[in-house]
Amino acid sequence: MGSSLPLHLDHSGSKNTFGPAPPSLYFAELLSHISSISLLIKTPANSQFIPARLEFPYEGSSYVTLVYISGAKTQISLPVPFTPSLALTRQSLTQEVLRDPCNIRVSIKAEDQRLRIQPHETAGARKTGKLFAHTDKEEYVPLNAKTMGSMKSGDLKCAQCGAVVVRNATQSLHWNPLPSETWAEMMDFWHCHKPSEPKAGAAHDQFNKSYTVSKFVPTKETAFVGLTYFLIDSTSLGNTQTIDSSLNCTSCKTNLGVQDSPTSFKIFKWNVNLSETSPVSPFYYVSAEINELIAAHGVYTFALSTDNKTDAKLVLWVVNSNIHYTCTGSNSRKAFRVLYNSDKPEIPNLIKERGNDAVEQITVPDFVLESLESHLKSGNNLLQDSTQSNKWKVSVLDKYSSL
Repeated sequence: MGSSLPLHLDHSGSKNTFGPAPPSLYFAELLSHISSISLLIKTPANSQFIPARLEFPYEGSSYVTLVYISGAKTQISLPVPFTPSLALTRQSLTQEVLRDPCNIRVSIKAEDQRLRIQPHETAGARKTGKLFAHTDKEEYVPLNAKTMGSMKSGDLKCAQCGAVVVRNATQSLHWNPLPSETWAEMMDFWHCHKPSEPKAGAAHDQFNKSYTVSKFVPTKETAFVGLTYFLIDSTSLGNTQTIDSSLNCTSCKTNLGVQDSPTSFKIFKWNVNLSETSPVSPFYYVSAEINELIAAHGVYTFALSTDNKTDAKLVLWVVNSNIHYTCTGSNSRKAFRVLYNSDKPEIPNLIKERGNDAVEQITVPDFVLESLESHLKSGNNLLQDSTQSNKWKVSVLDKYSSL
């Protein structure tokens, strides 16, 4: 490939397509601290699909068009509306095409390098000049108390067969959020008047049991919402049966939860659906729990298993807890950038390398772990390159959004 390749950028709004549309994959990530967007493009090993230029329809556009030397075009969505520096972006594209036309990483620089675009900025925020500096902690939690309480109607149904577990759940019950799962463990850090001091000579890092409270017990009118489960009074449930301490669906015999008190049950969210909303992919519950654990403990490595008595089946290391990206077939979303490994013989060594005390254990059912692995593999297929470590695979773990 010679240097005469016609590489340039323009602001043309034309969408005419000549030749077949190339089966390209792309991943665009906002890098707010350096005022740019990193764009990864993967194209087939075919000369007609060598990129020729990027077209920016207008200043502050939410997409760009990649034009190939054949005349074919691919529209690429951006994480946020953007006004690029044409000269800097052209230089980056030229260098990348010359290096490897099938795996291109373009740095789209902002026209004003003094600008710092925030990851939480939206198109609406740009127009109004307002940024949302604070994020509701429930934003990334599926079926949270706010969602349950705001729905005008909705039955809680068995995810397996659709049998109604709680009729008109959103209106018949008042849904209260539970406190953080780890709130009591954090009391020693900010509680100045402890309920009782440890005895002389006792270890000061021991958990003070005086911080524990009576169990949160739901009533006929009130239910509680945690990260991954609901606490519901037994009188509100239908089409269920109890075998030992397990709550099962009477129609398909699927396990829905466990008995939490003599009068209530803990129903896991991944076992039910809300009739007026789309089913939630199970991996989002893992994402919500990881988000909570990072906020509570500052831990970034997690070992996932399907039983407390079995070894970990996947280890996951969060290397960036807040990225903002778009990719092929996907709208703008927030996520964790992660490294992971599901090779069981390798996992113990990786956990040891990360430090056993710095690894948080997460236990989920088999199908939830399978959902997580499938999601991670999809991200890895797009992001992997020749520099990927044999020990770790790179991917993204999406954060839930109801939008």
